[in-house]
Amino acid sequence: MKYYHKDGQVYNEEHRLLGSKDKHGYIKFATCSGSRASTKQWLAHRWIWTQVNGEIPKGYDVDHIDFNPSNNKIENLQLVTRKQHRDRRHQKGTVYQRRSGRYQAQRNNKHIGMYATKCAAIMAC
Repeated sequence: MKYYHKDGQVYNEEHRLLGSKDKHGYIKFATCSGSRASTKQWLAHRWIWTQVNGEIPKGYDVDHIDFNPSNNKIENLQLVTRKQHRDRRHQKGTVYQRRSGRYQAQRNNKHIGMYATKCAAIMAC
């Protein structure tokens, strides 16, 4: 089966939108090449990156520039080292809280609030 992307979304050859959001807002989907044994799970942003730019080098991540894990438009994606990616996640006093699935905003080591998106938490800082 063939797949393609348009405006940050992934479609199959029948023009059906693929994927579903996980609890962190990332779009996941599966590709297959005939049999179930050849099924591969993908995060949409990583698949789109590889279709445009080729394989992701070892030690690198594909980062969402606007911190929105559902915005997979190629112009919103950048290749960064794992350290750069980690540093960006803690930018401006925001920390992702896995337990709640939300972003905590802090200023001068004081709690400001919890937000659904990293962008909202940064805006609060």
